[in-house]
Amino acid sequence: MYLSINISPDMNYLRIKTMQKPFSYIVPLAAFPSTEQLWDLNGNVLAELVKKPLDEIEDGAKSNQIKYPNEPKPEKNEKAKRLLAWAPDSNGMIFLQRESKPDSNDKNDKEPNDPFTEEEKPTRKDRVMRWLPPYDENSVELIYAQENKLDNYVEFSEDFKTLFLKETKSKTEHLFVVNLDQPDTKHTIYKYKTEKFYKNPGSLMTKNIPTGYVIRLSPDKKYTYLSGTQYFKNPDVNAPRPFVDKVLICDSNDKERIFESEPDVFERITDVLDDNFEQVMTTQQTATDVPNSYLRNLKIEKLQKMTDNIDYAPEITKAAHKRIEIENADGYKLWVTVILPVDYVEGTKPPAMFWFYPRDYTSQKEYNKRSVRRYNKNEFRGIKHSTSSVDSVRSMMALTKLGYAYVRPDTPYFGVGKKETANNTYPPELRNNLWAIIDTLDKMSLIDRDRLAIGGHSYGGFSTAHAMIHTPFFKAGIAGDSNFNRTLTPCGWQSERRHLWDARETYVAVSPIIWANRLHGAILMYHGMLDKNTGCNPVNSERMFHALNALGKKAALYMYPYEHHGPTTEQTILDMWARWIPWLDTHVKNPEKPKDKTDDEDKQETDITTK
Repeated sequence: MYLSINISPDMNYLRIKTMQKPFSYIVPLAAFPSTEQLWDLNGNVLAELVKKPLDEIEDGAKSNQIKYPNEPKPEKNEKAKRLLAWAPDSNGMIFLQRESKPDSNDKNDKEPNDPFTEEEKPTRKDRVMRWLPPYDENSVELIYAQENKLDNYVEFSEDFKTLFLKETKSKTEHLFVVNLDQPDTKHTIYKYKTEKFYKNPGSLMTKNIPTGYVIRLSPDKKYTYLSGTQYFKNPDVNAPRPFVDKVLICDSNDKERIFESEPDVFERITDVLDDNFEQVMTTQQTATDVPNSYLRNLKIEKLQKMTDNIDYAPEITKAAHKRIEIENADGYKLWVTVILPVDYVEGTKPPAMFWFYPRDYTSQKEYNKRSVRRYNKNEFRGIKHSTSSVDSVRSMMALTKLGYAYVRPDTPYFGVGKKETANNTYPPELRNNLWAIIDTLDKMSLIDRDRLAIGGHSYGGFSTAHAMIHTPFFKAGIAGDSNFNRTLTPCGWQSERRHLWDARETYVAVSPIIWANRLHGAILMYHGMLDKNTGCNPVNSERMFHALNALGKKAALYMYPYEHHGPTTEQTILDMWARWIPWLDTHVKNPEKPKDKTDDEDKQETDITTK
């Protein structure tokens, strides 16, 4: 079973990756055993590059993160070839490799005490190597070596005379250039403190040639180009701005910004059309303008529109957006986006649909770093779930056309400041976040707190059940491909690092099925019958429905054949919407009013109360 086939630039050799046995029903395909080999065109195996065993056992009792290594780590295998790839000059393969420890193969030559001081210890250089045909042990040659460990980054110029490398020390990333004719001289492109997010210098731009990718240089070979995005500390005022800098290779202080997006447009370069970097292709978009392609001449500042892409749903995408910062009862600040109905009138309170996916953080600072600072106010407001999703077919934005406000909240939870214990306080933190959001939006007349629904997919569906259990706000919910019983994921989930047996109380506390008797409102669940996500087996939804049904709760479950972890087929999507809309209209938009009690019922209730 072939997983990948990669032919060499000279068309004479193949890198073949094949699936091996045994297979497994416990872990995903990526954890199955595999072997990568080097073949000639006759199918003869010249070398074994990577051999990966079945990975069914987690590494460490406290970790639920499955490791999928592509190759052995050099720290564990001194002979490991890192970053193995075809040479862009069509002459063999290039890889990184650390020198072996002195006398590492002589098991008997071990001293009880290390005879060397720290300064006297032999250095083990990190090296850039070339592996030549016929790819045996004797066909390896050295290209470059240095004492500092190299990052897994190796690029060449088109003439193969210049080498671009990175090294990181004390959180400082150093990108430098080495001319192979003068390997002892380094030319710095940049030195960058990796925690300085707003000072990121960008990445070297590459050029596609018939034999692969190389670093783009100016025609005189003196300059190279850095491409990146400038972010700002207040993204609501200053949107991200893509840029390109022209840098003199032998003097990084000689740097010129040759392109930068305008403040009110998000424009980025998608292709460079000449070596002089004069004509480029770009895409432009704004919050209200669909992305289009342009031909830009940087020399004479000429811009020509090349495509006429159309916004096919302006009645939805042109709806008013409001981005609001909210502080919850715990003092944490979070952001929420509200997309209003197309016919919204200031001061009215429309019914609202919340669609969310909570995430854990260790602190307010980490939340701001991971979530807030990349916000792009110039991104086209297309139909999607969130700023990080391009999935449109299940986007609740469509409900704005039917009179609903669409609320897209961040719902971070922090635990006690430690990632390992974030789930200990997940239910109350979720409640406090939703409480603060609803209070704020209702006071602003952006939603009607008496007509609210909530929903989410996967972990968002799991969180939907919690929202309906631990708060009284929501009249209805939609939960897709979800987990409702955390004891079915006993070795952790999401970023939960503890096992069931180490955190039994937390596993119970965050299992919605345990608290199903407290669920408020009407919940509609859907699940793909072929869902292979190890944390969201379809049995979760089946058992949750049985529990809710037995408790007399308003619940529905739709199981979709041939669907995996996320519906994709047209038939499924149309069926889901045909059920979602009447579900929300019935329970949220136009809820049934309680029937007036008869005199006899009033009297009977009074008698019972008295007794």
